[in-house]
This record gives sequence, structure tokens and C-alpha cells, in this order.
Amino acid sequence: MNIAPVTRYNYPTNLQLPPKKQTFGGKKEIPQSSNVENKESKKVTLTQFFSIPKIKMSPQNGKFFLQDYKKLSSLEKSFIDANIPTEIKKLAAINVEIGTIFKKAFDEKYGSGNYKFISLGTSPACIAKVLELMGVDVVYLPMSYSHSTCTKQWLKKSPYIDFYKSYMKEMGLSNENLKKEGKQGIICDYTVSGRSLELSLFMLKEPLGLDENLLETYTVNDLIQNSEFLSDEVKEKYLSELLRKEKAADFCDVPHFSFLDNKLFNSGKINSSKSLIKYFRNYRGKSSNAYNFSVMQILENQGKLS
Repeated sequence: MNIAPVTRYNYPTNLQLPPKKQTFGGKKEIPQSSNVENKESKKVTLTQFFSIPKIKMSPQNGKFFLQDYKKLSSLEKSFIDANIPTEIKKLAAINVEIGTIFKKAFDEKYGSGNYKFISLGTSPACIAKVLELMGVDVVYLPMSYSHSTCTKQWLKKSPYIDFYKSYMKEMGLSNENLKKEGKQGIICDYTVSGRSLELSLFMLKEPLGLDENLLETYTVNDLIQNSEFLSDEVKEKYLSELLRKEKAADFCDVPHFSFLDNKLFNSGKINSSKSLIKYFRNYRGKSSNAYNFSVMQILENQGKLS
């Protein structure tokens, strides 16, 4: 794909942290800053965000959304940034670089706004969040399988099929909606053997009924490895160190959901399409809010935040 390289974002290593004796949370007074107007230095109500720091959030499930970020003052953003672990910032920076490359490529091929990015499972979800925050239409589909025991025949009998159809429709992922919007569905998964993607495509096209003419598939690792605009360092960091050693589910709002696991179904937690939708929406990785904040801050600094 004929796209231009992007500017890399490097976090400073000498972050200035607040004094150790200072505690933040509830109603506390943030120290005065000569770089911030007085109106931003007054008392600010703060609530739990991450282990550190504590910031405002939406009431829905304790998740941190774009509208929450836009409500923060520059002083609050600086304080939060100074307290987020460096490894999360590095992960965010690498995913922003990769996500920017992906968006340029897909915009060039399909036209901006003419595609729906369908993120399969947890692995691509961190990149998908970058695309979402840059204005791309993104749908997250929690899908995973046990390669040793899963068969297509078994999947046809999964108790989640009807519920999952309703979830997909709720997310705007249906033949009718894709045709109405005139968008190409782009299915993206991280694959090694390709087995997971094969089963996902089978589920989407047969039991779940999506028209294959409306879908195209990509693999994250192929897109990254074949990009001439990503450095070898970034490729290695994402494809090995960051993706495999770190658990992607810790940094995204997509649960690990297996069509082979009937525990949720048998326990009664999933007994309708609404309960499945609620289950997915309530999920929050332990570091996802901190990751989302870091992505938003990088994109804002680069002038790319939607």
C-alpha cells in the first residue's frame, strides 16, 4: 500500500512525579502551577481511575471515554500523565504509530469513512482503539477458540449463536447495515497458524450470516511485517515483546470470550442477547483506562484525536 511514513512519538524518560507524601482522590487540592491558569488550579473532584492516578470518569462501568478526556484541564492531564507507568505509555506510543499506518493504508484503499474495522478477539483491540479515537468506525468482536478441540460442526451448535447475532446487530454489524452505510467490512485478527481467523470467518459467514461479499480479511502480523514504513524495532516490540509477553486483554475493553466455554451460559449469567451485550460492555481490562488515556494524549499532541 502506497502510504507515507508517520512521525514517531517518544515519551520523556525524566517524568516529574508529585511529592510522595502528596495524595490525590476525593476532593483534594492540586498544587499551583505557573504554567496553568488559576481557574485550572482550583479544587478538582477526582475519582478512581487506575491504581495511580485518580481522575474523573464516566459513571458507566468505571470506563474512561473520549468525552471524559476532553473534560480534563491541562493540569489534570499533566498530573495523570506523570503517574501512568512508562510501559503503558510505550505500548500506547507503538500502537499509535501502527494504527496511524493502518488508517493511512485503509483510507487510501477504501476511502476515509467507507469501511468498518472489525477487530477480532483481544489481540488487535489496542490498535483498534487507536483507529477508533482517530474517527474510524470500529466494531469489537470478542471471539476466541480452543484450536485442539474446536470444529466447525461444534460451532454451529454453540448456545451463543442467537445471542451473538443480536450483539452484532446492536454494534451495527449486519448485512443490512453495511449495505445501508455503503461500507466495506474489514476483518482484522492477529494470527500465527491462521486457525483462529479461519474459524472466525466461518462463524461470521455461516452461523452468524454475514455476506462474504461485504467482508475483506487482514492479519495484524502480516500488515505490520509487510509495512516498509515501520521500523524493525517497532515490529519486534509489537509482535513479540509487547503482544506476547504482555497480556493484550489487560490493556483493552474486550474480554476473552470463547464459543467453547459454556460456563457463563450454564451459570445463568448469559441468558439473553441483552445479558451478553451487558457482559461485553461491562468488561474493563485492569490497565485499559490508563492505556486509553495515553493513546488520547498522544493523538491530541499530534493533532489526530477525533
